[in-house]
Amino acid sequence: MGVIIRNHEGDILAAKCFYSRGCLKPTDAKALAAMEATQICCELGYDWIKFVGDVKLIVEAVNSDEQDWSKKGHIIDAIHSSVRTFSHWTFSHVNGEANWVAHELATLATTPNKDELWFSDPPTCIQKLIVSKKSVLPT
Repeated sequence: MGVIIRNHEGDILAAKCFYSRGCLKPTDAKALAAMEATQICCELGYDWIKFVGDVKLIVEAVNSDEQDWSKKGHIIDAIHSSVRTFSHWTFSHVNGEANWVAHELATLATTPNKDELWFSDPPTCIQKLIVSKKSVLPT
């Protein structure tokens, strides 16, 4: 899976790819990626956060005050725990085009113990995509 952390101008602050054992449904994988993104932001001390995701079901679950009793409910709970530490946060739905860089980054995480985290200087495989995809980021 891949996670991209950008600043308000669309520049990369951090990028992470990580492997998940087993065969996950795409929705579960996206929930795990959202959880990882919130945890990275907590660890880096960010306080004003805007998350975007391309699975509307996950965005709605995170934005809901209702308890999520689905299989991914514990992941949604972990996201809620993380975002409580931020002064301000939003989760918004975007089309898949806006998350293409994260999708490409996820292709690097093909083996166990291949988790990698980059700061400011992302892997070369996504550097060209970063520049071309800034134009599709939501404002």
